[in-house]
Amino acid sequence: MKKSLWRNYSIMLVFLLAVLPQCKKESVNNPAYAIGTINSYQYQVILEKRSRINYSFTVNGTTYTNSYKDKEWGREFKVPAAAVYSQGQQFMVQYDKTNPGTPAQHDHQNRILFKYQVNDSGDYKKYVNEFVTNPPK
Repeated sequence: MKKSLWRNYSIMLVFLLAVLPQCKKESVNNPAYAIGTINSYQYQVILEKRSRINYSFTVNGTTYTNSYKDKEWGREFKVPAAAVYSQGQQFMVQYDKTNPGTPAQHDHQNRILFKYQVNDSGDYKKYVNEFVTNPPK
């Protein structure tokens, strides 16, 4: 009995050590900001209640696209579970200025910031100035 319990703990420990380093945190290295536009948003009410987002943003003339879903394995990004987001809405995007992502591919050097909706260029400037002293978490 003790051997099988020890073996189970050992397997669990090895599993956690393999998975935890792959988990992404909600911030990016070398943060910079752009305006992101929602290309699609889905909120699944049936079964698991998962949200899925697809958005794009432009940096120095290059457009980057990203998508992810809430509760995606090994990720901590949160997609709000609300049916109020629609195609064309704009939000701040935080990206790694040394590597914003891969154009036309889904990767995670960037994240959309749902708490910071952009309605005009004044909003963008206000948020960028705010992030200098109080970066989003």
